[in-house]
Amino acid sequence: MSAWAGAANDSGSATFYVAPALTQLHSGAVPEEATDEASLIAARGEREAFFVVLRGGAAASGRLRVRWSPLRSPRGMIGSTQLRVYRALWADAGGKRVADALVPIDAHVEVIGASVEPGEDLPLYVEVTVPRTATPGAYTGRLEIESDGGRAQVPIHLQVSAARLPLRASLPTAFEFSSREAALGAGEPLDANDLRRLVSNYALLALADRVTLIGGTGQAPAFHVIRGENALRVDYRNFDAEVATLMNGVPALGGAAQSAITLRLPDGIRGLERFRYVMAFEQHLREKGWADRLIAFSDHPALMDVVVPDAILAHRVHECAFADCARGKVGENRWWTLRPARESSALRLGASAAQVRAIAWLAFAGGAQGLRYTGVVSGFGEARSKGTAPVDALFYPVTPGKGGEVRVVESLRLKALRDGLEDYELLKLAREAGRGGVAGEWVTRIAPAPDRVSAAPVVWRKAREALHGAVGDAVAAKTSGPADPVPADRACAGKGDGSTTVCP
Repeated sequence: MSAWAGAANDSGSATFYVAPALTQLHSGAVPEEATDEASLIAARGEREAFFVVLRGGAAASGRLRVRWSPLRSPRGMIGSTQLRVYRALWADAGGKRVADALVPIDAHVEVIGASVEPGEDLPLYVEVTVPRTATPGAYTGRLEIESDGGRAQVPIHLQVSAARLPLRASLPTAFEFSSREAALGAGEPLDANDLRRLVSNYALLALADRVTLIGGTGQAPAFHVIRGENALRVDYRNFDAEVATLMNGVPALGGAAQSAITLRLPDGIRGLERFRYVMAFEQHLREKGWADRLIAFSDHPALMDVVVPDAILAHRVHECAFADCARGKVGENRWWTLRPARESSALRLGASAAQVRAIAWLAFAGGAQGLRYTGVVSGFGEARSKGTAPVDALFYPVTPGKGGEVRVVESLRLKALRDGLEDYELLKLAREAGRGGVAGEWVTRIAPAPDRVSAAPVVWRKAREALHGAVGDAVAAKTSGPADPVPADRACAGKGDGSTTVCP
């Protein structure tokens, strides 16, 4: 390990270290795996990240400026717009402080239940998005940090493999979102338009991390009974306006689309009217091309009637609790359900990044059909009233700063889950390429059981190198060469993230 300082200059030097995103950080302590540069391996269409930790909170409340260059290789370039930097704020988790709330570096917000106190280290979470069109190869760039404590430079080395991840997650997710809790977390009255925008922000951020939020605004399509025709008419316009882009593919996310959708039922609808409503809704989803992603959990109201339409029964999924599923106590082909709990749970604040990332590895080994979570914004109202972190939520409520530009703050746990879902794609690609033995071997080494997950970043690195190698060999065997390089004027256009870097 070598913790080092950036080159000295008139402003002095900033003491810092670099660590893998899987590192369990502790303010005031330098982890064994700390180094002086970032080294990443990623597929095309994948996001990978690392920490740069400024020691002693040098920039906790003072000036902080971060610049980053494009990542270049002999045959291509990944523009600086593909890098994002966040402050990772500390939150209290059962008597310990953990880095978890991720605030964009240029945002000015107060996060409820998370902060960097005087004297604490300031972790920066640096995320690199590899375009699906990137040319495989070795890329280099650098990150420059200037704070009241001085200046530092961090070399970045990125190996882009020949693997390319699919746009839609192969392991579907259905994470239940409460617009009511989100509104409580906003801390101010929201009209219908404000709520729709807020809900959309949550959905887009989650989708960028390969997670599908279900529930949205919670508003079911309106309907009215057609007298004398023994039928009803449903108005899907508002519903379609809310979900169409998410289901069809979000251009800003390269066409990424949600992996699941559920029916919404109006309050008070019962009996024959509900039967007909469910039939009509399912038919509408079929016409839109979304019915293949329709799911109905066992506790969905549409399954509670004495007579249930076959159309919805066909989409009913079988579930099991995560702990039982992951230990092989039930059969395959089930959705694994994670729920908020007072006791320790896989997604609860305080869970290590390795534990969260391993969820998808366990799901791969156990033949899961999908992942369900019921606490995306759980406890937002209580968190705001008490000023504490919402321990089960995957986001944080905020008090917007001047301009109120940031209303949604992600957790590090959501990013770790995303990393696991990307790993799932590599495992699946390796198996499809006839290298299932490699995938199985590394699943056993990474996560033989839910309570036996490797916490060593070096082991995870070796696993990912093996998977990238296995998939890359298969790609090389099928193609004559790598994809065409991305022209410089397409790879880097406009300002960099946070308006801190202008592409050359």
